[in-house]
Amino acid sequence: MQAEMALPKDIVVGSDDSIYIADSSAHRIRKLTPRHN
Repeated sequence: MQAEMALPKDIVVGSDDSIYIADSSAHRIRKLTPRHN
């Protein structure tokens, strides 16, 4: 994974194993989903 974030502030893992990253400086929440092979 390659991503740019201004100021990552918090990380949460959802019940479906998705990862949510709060970027407080950019006012965004990034969602990463797992790949199941």
